[in-house]
Amino acid sequence: MGLVDGLSKTYGLTYHWDLRNGSPPTINNPSLFDQTVRPLAAAFPGTIDTSPYKGMYSEDFAYYTPRYQALYFSLGIAKDGLGQAGVHTEEFTIHPDAFRYGLILMSLLADLGTTGHADWASQ
Repeated sequence: MGLVDGLSKTYGLTYHWDLRNGSPPTINNPSLFDQTVRPLAAAFPGTIDTSPYKGMYSEDFAYYTPRYQALYFSLGIAKDGLGQAGVHTEEFTIHPDAFRYGLILMSLLADLGTTGHADWASQ
């Protein structure tokens, strides 16, 4: 007898399992990664962390990656005790530096995507 069976019997409950598929995995395009990361790292004033990490995220972006070349980025928002709480909670905060770095990152990516190079000094 499983845990759920035992608990439901103990408390006089019934249950029904309804398993549904989640979103697919996000697939970063290796060629796009190679074309993007080096020039981005050279121009971005912050840290670019490309260490492999696999997380269990449910992200709508994942529906695009099987059809289009894609590269998923995330921006670190934690510093000095801010940005530690989970998103969608009332405890959520963000360090103000994240706004500056986020704008720089998005500008560099737009520049790289439209001109083929990223140069923050020219912005």
